[in-house]
Amino acid sequence: MSDTRLQLIAASVALCALLGRQAAAGPVPAGTGKTMCGALTTSDFTSVGIQGTTGPQANVIHPTAAYCVYAGNSGENGGVEFDVFYPAGATPAAVKAHEHTLMMETGGSVGEGSYTSIVMPGADAAHLGTNMHAGKAPFDSLVVRKGNLIIVITIPATAQAPGQLEKLAKIALRRFATVVSFERQFTQRNFA
Repeated sequence: MSDTRLQLIAASVALCALLGRQAAAGPVPAGTGKTMCGALTTSDFTSVGIQGTTGPQANVIHPTAAYCVYAGNSGENGGVEFDVFYPAGATPAAVKAHEHTLMMETGGSVGEGSYTSIVMPGADAAHLGTNMHAGKAPFDSLVVRKGNLIIVITIPATAQAPGQLEKLAKIALRRFATVVSFERQFTQRNFA
């Protein structure tokens, strides 16, 4: 192989590694499939103390739903996963129903070993699940809703995981900066 070709391959590998760590430029738009995975990067996970992430590997079943796996094969099986649903529904009721369904799909409900509502500035609702068991390994999960955006972050259960999840959710919400809560949309529409 020529030196020039090796240099091009090395440059391509370096560029791919760099792009994998970069945040999305500007606000992440709704309905953009894999692009929505860019709201969290491997650097974000490292910055909160979660090592060994790559990717993400995106599974996009619809442009409004992206399942982004950064380690392992899923969050429920001991990996690191960030899922985005944007828009998650056309009405506030549809988005809230979707939010509830996502918690139930990860083995959750309300109570011990499930989700607890927490206060998260900038979110309409946030639910933290600790020591969940829907797959092979215990995991912690955070479901956050803001307007018609829902994000779900799932990582292995550790003592540090709840704080790590909250930090990651705040980073992601900032990158979806154009989302306006349904409550605020209603107020702007009817009282402006």
